[in-house]
Parts: sequence; structure tokens; C-alpha cells
Amino acid sequence: LRGRAFTDADTATSPKVAIISEGLARTLFMSGDPIGRRIAQSGPGAPAWTDIIGVVSDVGSLDLAAAPTRFQVYQPLSQEPRSTVAIAVRVAGVAPTSLLDAIRRAIAALEPDLAVRDLTPVRATFDRTLADLRMINTLLGAFAALGLGLAALGIYGVIARTVTQRTTEIGLRMALGARLADVNRLILGAGIRLAAVGIGLGLVGAFGLARLLGSILPAMHTNGALVLAGCGSLLVAVAFAACYLPARRASRIDPQVALRAE
Repeated sequence: LRGRAFTDADTATSPKVAIISEGLARTLFMSGDPIGRRIAQSGPGAPAWTDIIGVVSDVGSLDLAAAPTRFQVYQPLSQEPRSTVAIAVRVAGVAPTSLLDAIRRAIAALEPDLAVRDLTPVRATFDRTLADLRMINTLLGAFAALGLGLAALGIYGVIARTVTQRTTEIGLRMALGARLADVNRLILGAGIRLAAVGIGLGLVGAFGLARLLGSILPAMHTNGALVLAGCGSLLVAVAFAACYLPARRASRIDPQVALRAE
């Protein structure tokens, strides 16, 4: 974002330099320019000051279920040797697995005694990292589908039973001259209002649960407005059927039969 990248001039004997993440720059230097400023790691002895030469964006790690790390410091390998090093190789036009032997030969040409511990495509590394998250997604999806099915069944059963209990009332209204459209409008209005209240409360709970899951698993996408709209529409359709079908059957009953049943 600002400054420069490492060069061949950044050696073990040259002044120590570092590139820091945008989140670290914002935290340490507020709105000031961090280029040319210095940082040091705390520890025993005199601090080893490092000049800041660049700023890069915040990035995530292989743990895709975690939020991006805001505080990151990049240092040249020549100035900060590590016992293990991860190297990324970008390929184009061929499958990554076809170049594994070539990469091993290239590393052996640089240093024959250097051990290559793990050489896998990035996609395989991501798949291994995301295995647990995908299992959680599958379980949550299964429980959500089961919950949606139970909710639809419960809504249909409760509303249909309520409408069936009003069979005598419907017969009486028909006997007094009510039209079929009037009866359907009355029953549907009551049922849809009841379902709308329940769906509204459910959406509030869904948004709250989505925020909770998002704080636990930042990589999980929980802002599925289309999914929530689809579930709400399905439950409204179930409520409509639960009102319309029993009301239509009740309206076809002879009013005298309905009154004698009472």
C-alpha cells in the first residue's frame, strides 16, 4: 500500500527493515505515516530496532475460520532466519501436482541437504483446513432443514385445526348470506396475520443467531438474506394452504348440517 518491498540490498549486515500490516500501522501510528519509523520486539536485553519500509493489507492465515490477523510484521529471511520456511509457487497452464518433482529438484539444486517436509497444492491445504468448518456447515444445514420442516408441519397443523374448529361458524355465516370470497378472506386474513407475527419473530431470532455464529466463525457466511426470504415465503405459503383448504372444505358443507352439528 505504501513504501517499498524487500530488495537484494536487505542483507544480514544491512540495517534491519520490516513491512507491517495496515492494522498494525493504524494502531501504532494512528493517521501518521509509518514509513521511516521504527519498531522493536520486546524481550530480554536491549531492543533491536527495525526500520519500517512498507505497509501491506491485512491478510488471513491458513486458518480460514479465524478473522484476519491485524498485527503482522514481515522481515527479510536473511535478517531473521527461521528453522522452517513456507514457499509458495504459482503455476500457470498446468496442474500443480505435475510440477511437484520439478520443484523438489529445484530446491535440491539450491541446497541438497534441505528437507522438503510437505509439498501439496494450495487447494488441498485449504480443503484440509476447511474440513471441520464444512462439517459444521453440513450439520447446521441439516438441522436447519429439519427445523424448517417441523415449523411448516406445525404451522399447517395448528392453523388447519383452528380453521376446522370454525366449521360451524363458517356454516352459520354462509346460512346468513355470506359469500365464499368473504369467508375465505376472513379465514385467510386471520391465519396470515398469525403466521406473519411468528415469521417476524423468527427473522429477528435468525439475525441474532447469525451475528452470534459470525463472531464465533468469521469465515462462515451467515448474511443469507435470500435464504431467509425463501424460508419466510415457504412458511407463508404453508399458512395460506392451511387456511384455504380447510376453509374451502367447510364452505361446501350444507349450512343446515353445520348448524345441526352444533
